[in-house]
Amino acid sequence: MASSPVKAANESDVTAAADEALDFDDETLKAIAEVYKNDGNEEFRRKDYNNAIYFYTEGIKVNCKDEELKAKLYSNRATAHFYLGNYSESLSDSKVAIELQPSFVKAILRGASTCIQLNQFVEAITWCDKGLAIDRNNQTLLELRCRSVRELNKVQDTGREEAKEQLETQTNNDTLLIEIARNLGNIPSHLKVGKQVEDKAKEGGLYAILGEAHFRLGQFKTVIDCFELHLKIAKEVRDRVAEVASYSRLGISHFHLGDFRKAIDNFERLQNLAEKLETDR
Repeated sequence: MASSPVKAANESDVTAAADEALDFDDETLKAIAEVYKNDGNEEFRRKDYNNAIYFYTEGIKVNCKDEELKAKLYSNRATAHFYLGNYSESLSDSKVAIELQPSFVKAILRGASTCIQLNQFVEAITWCDKGLAIDRNNQTLLELRCRSVRELNKVQDTGREEAKEQLETQTNNDTLLIEIARNLGNIPSHLKVGKQVEDKAKEGGLYAILGEAHFRLGQFKTVIDCFELHLKIAKEVRDRVAEVASYSRLGISHFHLGDFRKAIDNFERLQNLAEKLETDR
């Protein structure tokens, strides 16, 4: 069936309009993107997040050259995704927003919040530190950071308890390890005693037990001594799981001592190694 003259004319008009759009100057493209952003904001206020995402996406497609405006569109879409529970999409948009505008604190806040929802607490801390470097008194960022550290501690404490139970089972008949773990005294002497254990893995396990006990006592400098030795042995015996545990405790201990640079470095090493372990499965 042949197309009607009216339909053909309409299709021609649409094509012509599309061709004409290619000739829009930067100011016109910016104005169009602004309209989409405002429409998206209106839908967001109505809590119609799907429609808001549609308008923000259309604004992004305009591809104006105003990076600040594009960052707002991505950031706003990230927020709409967040309220729909689309956390992966929200994090992705937040990352694009700060690539366009590195000092965009609103996008950093959304990225940190989303990481917490995804249980990516190490990355959440990194986002918060990035924002606090820009606005060190931002109360929301400070609260998100504290929450991330608390949640990370919970996760690590759970892992620590499981690791401790497993280690106690494995060394149930090893009198030396159990005696030292139960009777903590002067740390230097125990580090020497550790070398009496011929099995490298068990020696590393001893340092882990000592480190955990001192962690409970809040003696974080000693915890670092123990887990640096634990990490060294873990690398020697190629025990990546033990390496992850070491980086975790080292990061948290440096954090408690206020050495945030070393804390972040260890958390990043932990995350990279954990991701590699996940990929190798």
